[in-house]
Amino acid sequence: MIRVMINSQPLALIVDDAVFNRRLLAAMLAVNGIRSIEAENGKDALDKLDEVTPDIILLDIMMPVMDGFQTLSIIKQRGYTFPVIILTADCQESTREICLEMGASYFVTKPIRHENILELVKIFIKSNVNA
Repeated sequence: MIRVMINSQPLALIVDDAVFNRRLLAAMLAVNGIRSIEAENGKDALDKLDEVTPDIILLDIMMPVMDGFQTLSIIKQRGYTFPVIILTADCQESTREICLEMGASYFVTKPIRHENILELVKIFIKSNVNA
């Protein structure tokens, strides 16, 4: 299936309870032609998914209300196929393995290098649009 984008700019959903992290990622993406919307926890992210379909999700794990594990599980249960990149301070190998087994596309530990995240986002968006 070829995805047709109505707006030529891809859309990222940034899910993190730290407003500073969300705004920093959003600004970096915007400078590179990627629109974004923000969610402060998993529940907020799922509510936003009722309104829009992003090209990619950047998802934190440790959040109040609904954590990243629960969010990722529901995203996959709903059949969404867009890439999900986990961005977390949890550097345990077991956490990485769990996220990837649950269907995450990639796992990055914080602190993140923005140029690396930008490159990952571009790669996954391009592969998702061409899928």
